[in-house]
Amino acid sequence: MPAPEQIFCWFFAIFLLVAALRCLVKEKLSWSFVLCLCAIGFAFFGLSGVQGLLKTGLLITVKDSLVKYGEKLESFQTNVISMRAELADQQSRIRTAQTNMATQQEALSDVTYWVRNLYANITNETISVSDTNRVIVSQLTNVGFCVCVTLDHVPIRNSIQGSILCPDVLYIPQSLPQPTLTYGNLFFTGLPKLKDVHKAQLRIQYVKDTRRTNVTDKLELRGNDYVLGGNWLAHFDTNGIFLVKEGFPPIPAN
Repeated sequence: MPAPEQIFCWFFAIFLLVAALRCLVKEKLSWSFVLCLCAIGFAFFGLSGVQGLLKTGLLITVKDSLVKYGEKLESFQTNVISMRAELADQQSRIRTAQTNMATQQEALSDVTYWVRNLYANITNETISVSDTNRVIVSQLTNVGFCVCVTLDHVPIRNSIQGSILCPDVLYIPQSLPQPTLTYGNLFFTGLPKLKDVHKAQLRIQYVKDTRRTNVTDKLELRGNDYVLGGNWLAHFDTNGIFLVKEGFPPIPAN
């Protein structure tokens, strides 16, 4: 059965041929010739073989176009994936930069706070070792003493400077060992072996941290351990003193 395309071509070819005959009757030879050629062309295109060739050519053209569009789409998707990866990398860098900026701002804030309040918040305390409400003394055999002092305020870390005055050295100030060890307003230090440590006095100078008001009063001594609120806080032995909670390095006990 002829395809619709063939029927159309043949119908149009017959129509053109009729028109050519009318022009020939009216002695319009040029128009008649042109219409006759067009009729022959449409009749030719209406042949089954020619229709197959046309359809094949059309399909090849469409296929080539689809392949090109597919390649362009694949290239576009690759570019989109690449751009997305670059965007994710940029966002990660931005987040890292923001985190670094926040850390630097916090550090700068701390530095600014300390600079502004360094001199205004310098505090001096003179504490007798015999004051059992503020000082806990533990003797290490033939080595010296471990002392925990309760300060009035929370010091800024590493701001403590202290000395001990005792009759053994005619009350000449002797510097306390460094680095200092603190937890809140608790100050841990080692003292040398003294004849009567309870006659000694501690002179402590530090910069109080007015942002931290949570002072600690109750501290228990259990053997060689300091216990705060039921939690193991610090330990001392002949090797030194160290905080368990914050993992500070040990300092000499003498």
